[in-house]
Order: sequence, then structure tokens, then C-alpha cells
Amino acid sequence: MYGDSTEFPLKNDFLAVLRDFIDVVVKVADLEEELLDADETVKTLECEKESSLEDIESFKDRILVSINETLESFEEDDVLLDCSAEIKKFVSKTCDSRAKNRTYSITSIVASEHETIAGLEQRMMALLDGFFIRDSINAKEYSLELNREGESYNGKLTLFYDKEITCQFETNTGVIGFWNVLRRVTEFKKNVKIPVGMKKPLLKKEFIVDYVNIGDYVLTEVTTRDKKVQMVLRRQIGIDTDCFKLDLNYDSENFDPTIIYVDRDCQEHNIMRAEELSTVIDLQNIKELGTNVLTKAEELIPQKDELLSINLNGENVVKDRRTHELMITIAQIYEPIISEIREKSISETELILKAQDESGERREIYLKITEITELLNKLNKTGKEIINALKLA
Repeated sequence: MYGDSTEFPLKNDFLAVLRDFIDVVVKVADLEEELLDADETVKTLECEKESSLEDIESFKDRILVSINETLESFEEDDVLLDCSAEIKKFVSKTCDSRAKNRTYSITSIVASEHETIAGLEQRMMALLDGFFIRDSINAKEYSLELNREGESYNGKLTLFYDKEITCQFETNTGVIGFWNVLRRVTEFKKNVKIPVGMKKPLLKKEFIVDYVNIGDYVLTEVTTRDKKVQMVLRRQIGIDTDCFKLDLNYDSENFDPTIIYVDRDCQEHNIMRAEELSTVIDLQNIKELGTNVLTKAEELIPQKDELLSINLNGENVVKDRRTHELMITIAQIYEPIISEIREKSISETELILKAQDESGERREIYLKITEITELLNKLNKTGKEIINALKLA
């Protein structure tokens, strides 16, 4: 509840989330500064290597030119003319050796710097993982991908937030026993048949519909996003056999699926575009199959295991050094919530919420605004940008 006892829309302890966020902002600022310094070091070393090689090459050219100019003043029978080729060879070899050693030296230092950068990026990802895995921001949409990996599934969950923030997590499919092994269609919906063509039975004059019972087909790929499901169903695993590709959209008023049959010759057949097939297919069975797959897949959404990537406006915030922009963007997402809390708090210097336990007893939860601003002010420019985004200035 808000400080005035009206209902608070979020179910979590937002003030605890806000404390965590400020702590993450401080640590992110330090890590990003280290990353930017390391990037600059690598850039400087690369420039130094290029400059050194140019200097050595220029030095070699000047020496060789000087040798040639000196030799021009010698008589044809001068003994030094016979040694000139060896002298030039010695100069070139010495300079080339120097260039090689210099290149190796700088390359080794650059490699060490890249290892440092990789370590810093890993620490940054771990920090952001700890923040996002706790659902510190409410996601608007999600996309879940399940792909066969051996005899089970590998899962990836992508969460879409306000202001073009997206996070992709690896999901722990092993936590939910159902997804521990490969699943067949019959485990989601029994007696599902799909017409794949027309056939003429022996001793019969008329063609009849050729149905395939897909109950034993294995679910090898699933992609869901909100109320859309795409799946691949294969007759057998490990060998080239026929399969079905289903694209089901539950957002539209009319259920209009795309059903592709891929035969053993890898030829695709759009079932819904063949009138003799689309009119006899049991769409209700297909609809229930997709609904049941979607329901079981949604059980994996809370099973976020590891943060794989986080993007802002399509760019990787860690690789592209945009974590400070990410923090400002999150602050902008939090600002309306904070402003509402301030408006309904009895104190102008504190953010106040109320919590109620099972017995009905209420207690106040508060966070002094100075606890936030004092920490952020130590970050100079970045801290001030966060304070402004939170409208706590």
C-alpha cells in the first residue's frame, strides 16, 4: 500500500528494489569506467604498434637510400661495392627483426588487455544478471524458444520491457520434469490427424484424403511470443524424415493457422492453401494442440537461469558500453512510481509504503531520499543524470 493506505499496484517491495537499483548503478559506473579505460589502452597500443612499424620502416628506407647515395660516389672497382648487397640485407634483416619483436611485444600486451576486458564484461553481466533475474522491472512481453538438444530441450527466454530494453536468459528446463525429455504430440493432444494429400486406394476409383496421425511425432522446436506459437514436429529423430511446421496465432479473432508439411524429399506443402485439404482438417484439434503446448511452455517463464544478453534499442549494453544509458533508462521507468509514492507519502523527505502481514497488522516501509541522492552525487555526471531521471533533484 501507499503511505496514505491506498492500494499500491506492484506486488513487490519497491523500496527494496530501488535500494538494489542504486547499489547496481554505483557498481555499474565503476565497472564501465574500468572498461572504457581498458578500451582506451587497447586503442592507444594499437596506434603505438602502427606508429612503431611505420617509424622502423621509414628508418630502414632512409638507411638504404643513404647507402645507395654513398655507393654512387665509389669507383666501379671499389671493394665496398661488392659488399653493398650484404650491407643492405643486414640493414633490412635487422629492421625487420626489430619490427617483429615490437609487434610481438605490443600484441602480447593487447592480448592481456583483452583478457582484462573479458573479465570486466563478465563481472558486468553477473551484476546485471543479479538485478534482472529478480524481476526488478515488469516485462511487457516475452518470447520463449525451445530447441532439441540431444534427448531433451535447450531453452532461451527473451523478456521485452518498456523503452526498448530486452533481456535474453537461458532457462533451466530441468527444473520442470515435463521438459526433461523430448515430448510427443500425443502428450499434448491425442488423435490429431493432418491431411497431407489425396490418395487412390487399391481397387477403388475415387481418390480419398490421405491423413497422417501425428501422435507419435516429436516436438523438436517451439517458439512462443505472447499468444503466438510456432512448432516443428518430426516423425523421427536422428534421420531425415518428414515433418510438420505449425504457425498458430491466438491473437486474431479468426483462428487461421499456417500448416506446412515437409515430405521426405524436403518438398514443402502448404496444407491450408490446398482447398481439398483445408476444408477437411480439424482446426479445433490443431487449436487445442497449440494451446496445450503454449500452456506447458509458459511454466518455464519463471525458470530464468542465466542472463545471456541485454540490449537497449537493439544494441548490446555491455559490448557497446551503454550500461550507463541503461541505468538512466531504468530510472526513467521507475520515475512515475517514485513520483506517485512521494505524492502519497506524509513526509517530503521520505518515500513511504505500507506492508500488511497475514494477521492484518500494518507497518511502514520507508527510504530517505537523501540515502539515494548522497550515493548518486558521488558519481558526478552519471549520478546527476540518474537523479534527474528519477526527479529527485
